[in-house]
Amino acid sequence: MTTSLGAEGMGLPDVGQDHRNSGIIQAFSRADSADEFCTALVALYSDPRLWKNQRDAGRQHLRNYFSGEAQRSALIDLFRDIVVY
Repeated sequence: MTTSLGAEGMGLPDVGQDHRNSGIIQAFSRADSADEFCTALVALYSDPRLWKNQRDAGRQHLRNYFSGEAQRSALIDLFRDIVVY
């Protein structure tokens, strides 16, 4: 669960609000107003499948972008770019 600003800071893709019936596993719920946030939270807590899908996709996102290996790789790429210039 995040806001648009939070999603931007975590590098999350810009996806629609509700993909539960489309077969797309959505890694997060995004809401920018208090009403949207509450509605999304209720939907998340009320739907075990949505909860599991978002939990699993969120964990995978963390592993892909914020694990030690991902950070090491990003730093190596950054240093490579610096050395080339």
